[in-house]
Amino acid sequence: ILLSGNIQAAEGFWSDFYLGFAIGESELSQVDICKQSAVRCDLKENSQKFFSGYEFNTFFSAEFGYMRYAGFELAKNNENQLVTDIDSLFINSFWSYPVFDWVNVFGKLGLNRWSIDGDLFDKGLSPNDQGYDISYGLGMNFSLSKSIGIRTEWERLFLDKNESDSLMGSIILSF
Repeated sequence: ILLSGNIQAAEGFWSDFYLGFAIGESELSQVDICKQSAVRCDLKENSQKFFSGYEFNTFFSAEFGYMRYAGFELAKNNENQLVTDIDSLFINSFWSYPVFDWVNVFGKLGLNRWSIDGDLFDKGLSPNDQGYDISYGLGMNFSLSKSIGIRTEWERLFLDKNESDSLMGSIILSF
C-alpha cells in the first residue's frame, strides 16, 4: 500500500512537467552599425527555442531553456559582412489566466544569459559579447488534448544596448 501511494505521488509530480519546441522570426533592433548610411542590415531571421517547464498551479509556472537566433547580416558596399549568431539560456516565470478550459493568456518575465558571435570578414574582426539581461513577453496557450498544446507568443530580449523581438509558435508536450 505504501509503494502504491509513492507511485501515485511521483506520477502527480511528473504530470506537471512539460517540454516544448518553438520556431519563429526574430528581429534585432538598435544596432549602432546599422545607423550608418552605407550599411545594409538584414536583421530579421528565423529562431528556434527548446524549453522545459513546471506548472505549479493554474496561474504560475517556471520554464528554462535555450534559444538560438542565427544569420543576422550586415554589409557595407556589398563587401564587408558581419554574420551574427545569438544564443541565450533562459529561465522564465509565467503568470497565466484561463479564458476557457482549453485557452489561457500569459505574461512572462525572465533572466537570460546571452552570447553574440560574429565575424567581419574583410577586416578579420570578431565582435563577440556576452552578458545577462531580462526578457518579457505575452502570449496564449491552447490545449489540444491533455498532453499536447500549442502556444503563440511575442517576446523581447534585451542584449546590452540592443533588443530582439520574437514572434514564435510552439508545440508543448505535457506528461
